[in-house]
Amino acid sequence: MKNFLITILYLATANLLASEVTLDDEMWHDMGSKYKTGYEWYYFDVDNHDGGQISFIMFGPNQFDPKYTKHLFRDPKNHVGTIAQIYLPEGKQFDVKSYLHNKKSLKFQKTPFEFSIKENSIKRSVQANGLPNYLLTINSYDKDKNIGIKGRLNFQSVQKGWMFKDGYTFKRKTLFKNIFHRWFVVIPRANVTGSYTITYSDGSKRKVNVNGIGYHDHNYGSAPFNLHLKSWYWGRAYTKDKTLIYAKFIPQTPNLFGIKPETLLYFADARKVYLGTDSAEIEMNKKSDYIVAENGIRIPKDISIKSSDQFGRQYRFEFRKKDYAINSIHPFYYRYATEVEINCPISLVCADRSTALSEKINLNKLMPWIIKEIF
Repeated sequence: MKNFLITILYLATANLLASEVTLDDEMWHDMGSKYKTGYEWYYFDVDNHDGGQISFIMFGPNQFDPKYTKHLFRDPKNHVGTIAQIYLPEGKQFDVKSYLHNKKSLKFQKTPFEFSIKENSIKRSVQANGLPNYLLTINSYDKDKNIGIKGRLNFQSVQKGWMFKDGYTFKRKTLFKNIFHRWFVVIPRANVTGSYTITYSDGSKRKVNVNGIGYHDHNYGSAPFNLHLKSWYWGRAYTKDKTLIYAKFIPQTPNLFGIKPETLLYFADARKVYLGTDSAEIEMNKKSDYIVAENGIRIPKDISIKSSDQFGRQYRFEFRKKDYAINSIHPFYYRYATEVEINCPISLVCADRSTALSEKINLNKLMPWIIKEIF
């Protein structure tokens, strides 16, 4: 009986070692001032009712700015910026990128919470039910493409924020510095309303009304990603009432700096978190079934994730790549539409299909980490 109880306790803790996200987690940490190669970003995305998508990222500092990654002596503190990644329902995809090179364009205050880069801002408030509400103001111009975007999106959270344990996907103290990365989901699911207007290079405009489901996460760390990670996979999906999020981190060398391959998995609705674990099993199809994207990144056509909850009940999630709907493509990452089939215990009645968003980042396409760390 004693061993049985220990087993039950282990399963419960192994599958629900989750924490809620606090305001101290969400604040801006000024990583560029604390670490030579520090980074931080706020990420938002929306699945719109018309089949379109938009994601918006605010970097401070921006480890992915080509003017930083391709030059040895540039200071990341002065590389901040934004990028809007737009997928329109007719299948057109493009980015509006505004990478700035002056830290003074970034401002932050904790109370009331506001983070801004030039005329783009995030304002956080609290709803009567205690869940956060975010007002995202977008006003960016891509001088290389001569395209602008301007609008406001309101993210009304309907689920509590989530992170596995303390949010550190890895953490290691070395002789030279503390190496770590934190990732946490501030808003797993939100009702999003608002609109944005695209101004094209010929002066024409297009207004997009937004009424959909949204997501927001936050990342920051102390060292170049490709110091410790070779690649990562990330994805999220929404059914009528449930939310699925996963992330798989693949280290450069397993166990280097104490970093092990892991798959984080979150599955919940507004009432309960069913899975919050780092012990999910992930399977990708055979090499012959991979496709090579336009940027050279190899993408699996199928991803299968399995896990069990604290009661030993089995869950399985099947992601399958669609033949269209590229949300964003860059030299080192590829974000694309997938379909997901969700199978969980009969008692939950959640077998369902849904369109999802998936991403692969190949961090070896960035500058070798040792060069940046030295200079």
